[in-house]
Parts: sequence; structure tokens; C-alpha cells
Amino acid sequence: MLFARKLAPPAAAAAAGLLATQCLSRSPSLGEAAADGSTGQSIAAKYAAGLATSDGTAYTLEYLDRSRRFSVWRGNGQRSSFSELLSAAAEADVVMLGEDHHDAVTHKLQEILFARLAASRPATLSLEMFETDVQHVIDEYLGGLLREQDLMSDARPWVNYVQYRPMVELAKAAGLPVVAANTPRRYVSAAGRVGPEVLSLTLTLTLTLTLTVTLTLTVTVTVTLTLTLTVTVTVTLTLTLTLTLTSTLTLTPS
Repeated sequence: MLFARKLAPPAAAAAAGLLATQCLSRSPSLGEAAADGSTGQSIAAKYAAGLATSDGTAYTLEYLDRSRRFSVWRGNGQRSSFSELLSAAAEADVVMLGEDHHDAVTHKLQEILFARLAASRPATLSLEMFETDVQHVIDEYLGGLLREQDLMSDARPWVNYVQYRPMVELAKAAGLPVVAANTPRRYVSAAGRVGPEVLSLTLTLTLTLTLTVTLTLTVTVTVTLTLTLTVTVTVTLTLTLTLTLTSTLTLTPS
């Protein structure tokens, strides 16, 4: 999924009829794109310009509009083009891309579309592959704190992460957010077994506090008759106070 501007009209239909297999293209070096301290949009623009087929043919709009590896259709069933799809996406608030998770053409089209949108305006990449409870891991990786091997072990990506990796690496190089969009599997499993009501959880917390207070009292009595008598009395008092606090919380995972 890609975030863009105003909601796209039906004319921005998804790419369909994907025909190709693996190893169709190559991606440019992000190190070269970001080497001169460029802005995020200029990094994305350089990256988009460097995208090409395996034989070096650039993915220009002219090439994409006449490609036979995929086809684009409007919601009313009329034939469209990648150029029209890109223009509609650029005017949308949110662009949602459905996919066959293992189709090479789908992944390449997503990469091209994301790079071109990120080159023209601020963009955010949101991925179903990542579950919401690993958002902090993704943020730490994008910020340079974690290595990629840490991301792979802690963020639980899909086995075909390599097909999504170019977009994540572009977002990292260009300083763009990546959002973990999927519900954690443990909540999906619980809702499937019990029902959605299981996600509203009530916890009762009881806190018992025992306070012991020790008081030492010294009393001095002076009696004057024909002689002076001084008596000192020491009294020690120990008080134990037990205080119990009970609080009830209702937690609903988002």
C-alpha cells in the first residue's frame, strides 16, 4: 500500500493480467542515489530514473504504457494505461495495491509506482507483511540502529521479503516512514477461535501495601521534695498498617 493525496476515482484501477516470471529487471544502487546528501524526493527521483529491465531498458512511461507483461483497466472495464494509473495515484490520499504475493511483475510495478510517487511528494509505505507489534523494530532499522539481519529476525517478515526489500530500502534511504499494517497473528487466531469479543480484555489489579511505623517515646519526670529524684521512662510503640488498593482496567488491542 502507498499513501498519496485525495482518494482516487474508479479510473485508477489496479494492474491486472500479469504475465511475466522472475528476474525481469534490476534496481539502481541506493548508495549512489543518496551519496551526495540529496533530499528524500531527489533520492526517490534518481532511484526511479535508474529502474530498468534486465537488459538495461529504462522503465519510462512510454515503455510501461506499451508493455505486454501487464495490463491496466478502469473500474468500468475499459482499458487504461500505467500513465493514467500513476496520474490518478498522484492525486489520491491513499493508494491500496492488491497483489499476488509471489508475482514478480506485481512487485516491480509496486516498486516503480512507489518510487515515482515518492519522487514527487511526501509518501509513506505501508505493508501487510509486517504486524503492528513490530513497528518499533522497523523504526529502529530505518533509523540505522539495527542491522538488516536484526530486522529479519525480529520483525518476522514473510519468506519472500526479498521481493519487498527494494521499497523498504528506498524508504530508508529517502527518510520515508514504513508502517506495519497487519494485525498480530495471535489476535487473529484468538478472534477466530473465540470471536472478536475476546479482544476486549478486563484486568483487575490488586496492590497490597504494608507500612510499619515504630515510635520511641522518652518521658522524664522530676520530683522535688527534700531531695531531687529524676525518673526516665522509654516507651516503644510499633504500629502496622495494611492498605489494599484495587484497580480495574479494560484493554482493547488496536
